Amino acid sequence: MVLTTTTLLVACGTPPWERGAPTGSATSTTDEATTDAATPPSEPAATGDLAGGNTRRDLTAGAAALTVSYWTDLPAVQWTAAASKPVSLSVSATEPNGAEVYLQRLRAVATALDGTGAPLDAPPAFEDAAAVSPGYLMSDPYSYSTSFTIGALDPTARTIRVDLTYEILQRATPESTDLVKQTAHDTLTLGVVGP
Repeated sequence: MVLTTTTLLVACGTPPWERGAPTGSATSTTDEATTDAATPPSEPAATGDLAGGNTRRDLTAGAAALTVSYWTDLPAVQWTAAASKPVSLSVSATEPNGAEVYLQRLRAVATALDGTGAPLDAPPAFEDAAAVSPGYLMSDPYSYSTSFTIGALDPTARTIRVDLTYEILQRATPESTDLVKQTAHDTLTLGVVGP
């Protein structure tokens, strides 16, 4: 299994998911294709949080409010077990007192599940630890963006659960040199198209 990563720091401008990704629902859906025996479906049904191409989540970490956008450049109907499945995200934060917020570490752990929900061999975890101190600035209007790829999975995989942990540091007050560590968690459920 192969997992590749790309890390970007993004300031202002049009977010990547608004430039090229299709629009979609922020909720997990399951579409059931109904066809008669003489008319096979033209493409498999897409499921999961990125079935529409993107989704947005609002998270909290202590006093900080995080806005996370997730998207993929690969149409969900092409999310087969054998495909390289890209996931991108961008996160920005606000803090009620205006204190700066930094991302210290992001960890994404993907778990492949078969049709019954039983776990299969998992791809390697993705982790990005900040290479700068105190971390990557992500206070609005700045944001942290990255991408990772979920490689080939067991052919019986039908769902991927991605558990994400955002470890952040925020200043105790806007002028303070003291930093407070907080954590936010999120989970994406991604559908895998079967044969």
